[in-house]
Amino acid sequence: MNFQDIPNEITDKILELLNNHLSMSASNLSKDKCVLPMLVTQGNIPNSNKIMSLQPKNGQTDVDAALSAAINILKNIDFEYAWFSYSTQIGLSNGKSTNALKTYIFVKSGLTVVFFTPYKISGFIKRKVDYEKNIIGEIIDNIFD
Repeated sequence: MNFQDIPNEITDKILELLNNHLSMSASNLSKDKCVLPMLVTQGNIPNSNKIMSLQPKNGQTDVDAALSAAINILKNIDFEYAWFSYSTQIGLSNGKSTNALKTYIFVKSGLTVVFFTPYKISGFIKRKVDYEKNIIGEIIDNIFD
């Protein structure tokens, strides 16, 4: 499946959520230089809008375990859209690597789009986060299967 195969109203909402998430994550990146695994849910019923940190108590980040926990949470709650995100590094075509946010955007149906958004942090006292072009890493028809 390609991103263009997804209905326009869903792709518009996915891109809106991604852009809002990137805007809000910039302050965390400028302060902490990373985003720890987190899950945000959005829905139409009371208490369906939540932000959850998926950092283990021992402080050791395991993004695979955090993603698995996020999927299990989503299987058991009512939501319309959700996103799971964390900082990582990706390889570039020149053999070097760069920092990036990896963001999974989930639709209630199970459709999931995975984005990598490279970023650079500049400045010493007043840090500024500059995002590069989003890269679609994967489109999953139904992550709940």
